[in-house]
Amino acid sequence: MKFLKWNHSIGRQISIAFVMPLILLTLVFLGVLYQTTMGIVNDHVITQFEERLKLNMTNLVNNVPEELVVAALHDQTKYQELLTKLNEFTKQNEGLQNAYVISKTNGKDVILALSNDDMYLAELPFTEEQNRTLEQNAQTVSEIYSDDWGIHKSLFAPYVKANSVVGIDMDASFVHNVKQYILILSIVFLVASIIVGGVIAFVVGKRLSRPIIALVSQTKRVAEGDLTTSMTNDRHDELGQLADSFEEMRRNLSGIINSLHQDSRVLETSSATLQLALTELSAGSQQVVTAISAEAQAADERSNHLETVTTMVHNVTDSVGMVDKQVSDMAVLSETAQSLSKQGNDQVQQIATQMNAIQTYGAETSAKLRQLDQRTKEISNVIGIIRTIASQINMLSLNATIEAARAGENGKGFAVVAQEIQKLANQTNDSVASIIESVQVINDETGTVIESNAKSSEEIEKGVALIMENGRLFEKIQTSVSSLASGVTNIVEHTEGIARSAASTLSAVQEVTAISIESAASQQEISATSQQQNSSIQQLDQMSAQIQAMAQELAILIKQFKVQS
Repeated sequence: MKFLKWNHSIGRQISIAFVMPLILLTLVFLGVLYQTTMGIVNDHVITQFEERLKLNMTNLVNNVPEELVVAALHDQTKYQELLTKLNEFTKQNEGLQNAYVISKTNGKDVILALSNDDMYLAELPFTEEQNRTLEQNAQTVSEIYSDDWGIHKSLFAPYVKANSVVGIDMDASFVHNVKQYILILSIVFLVASIIVGGVIAFVVGKRLSRPIIALVSQTKRVAEGDLTTSMTNDRHDELGQLADSFEEMRRNLSGIINSLHQDSRVLETSSATLQLALTELSAGSQQVVTAISAEAQAADERSNHLETVTTMVHNVTDSVGMVDKQVSDMAVLSETAQSLSKQGNDQVQQIATQMNAIQTYGAETSAKLRQLDQRTKEISNVIGIIRTIASQINMLSLNATIEAARAGENGKGFAVVAQEIQKLANQTNDSVASIIESVQVINDETGTVIESNAKSSEEIEKGVALIMENGRLFEKIQTSVSSLASGVTNIVEHTEGIARSAASTLSAVQEVTAISIESAASQQEISATSQQQNSSIQQLDQMSAQIQAMAQELAILIKQFKVQS
């Protein structure tokens, strides 16, 4: 049953491919040889044998006259004479087995006389050749046949008047033996050819299949990921070249796997460092978002306070108008004005304090934005390292694909791994491109925020200066109102100064209010940008985690291969 599975072994295929044509050629040769030999025997040997039979028959007929045969049917003495002639004729002719006369008498087929035997008038049915001899009155030759007396070829001649047939049997065993010998020799030659061809085919098949079996075993080990076993080869034919090419492919694959293993370690370390840096950056960005949100709320409060100041300045202006119109009531209203100026001075001091706090928050925001800018630069450096590693992985995967293509069918398994590595490298490049784009957006927005924050700081400093100036003006107002008690004659002059100062104050307060509103809007934009930056950093963190996961998957794939360190 194992041999029937000939397509499972190249040795059996070679043996069958060698033996089958040999058997067919041997059969054709033996068939031609057998037919040729049989033709020679039939055309020459048997023909000469028949000529000898005819010659003996002529001599027998000349020695045994037909009258003697007729007389022997009824006379025992003539029978003895006929039998004597038949015996003498048989002895005189070498190779002649029997000479006999058979007759038809009284409706029966009988033996009239048989050499070397006494079977007078014993019943014996005529054969087909013997009947045809009497019917056609002609000699008839039989085929070679065997009976109780041996292997013969017979010739029959008619005695028409005696209604008898004379026949002679010659030994034809040598012809039968020649045919048997030719047949046996052909069979022996066929069997010998099959045996010799089978042995040669088996030896050749074993010699050819042994290195192929070793190559198949080595291929299975490589397919299972074992690249540590080298393959020895002492052949110089095509099989030896195939084994050398396979060993070269194994060494190249081992080198590629080692390089990939080292690069995967570097990639995993770099991705871990990047993720740690992004985690720290995310925490810092969250702090910046919190601080800027608080600053935005403080800006809204400042805007509300400045609106209150504006309202109060309007009230002061109205009061100054009333003072100007109601000089007569100045004495009564001076105390009220003094109280209001004191309140205005206190509120101006509060505004100055809040503006100083705004300036402090602005300085902290600038410091945090500069720290954020430094972090984004560090991210850019790490991304550059990752991009370089991804390019190296892509180049290594391309080399692996080329080596697998050189290996043909044997390198298909590794070609799949090389394609997966190339896909991973392409995904890494895509992720790095996305990270670079996000980091660039963060850099641009950070620069915009820093510039806006610088402008906001400048405007806040101006607002502080104006508030301080406003405080000094309120001190003058309080001094002037206190001086009202000393004399009414200076009221008009002081009222005009107060009106001018109130107008300047109103203009300055309105300018500060506009600046504060603009600062609040800038702080809102900074807050929104910071939140967007924080979202981008979280996306970077997720991408970094994906890169680390891909690096770990690459390391797992590479660990499936066993290579020499």
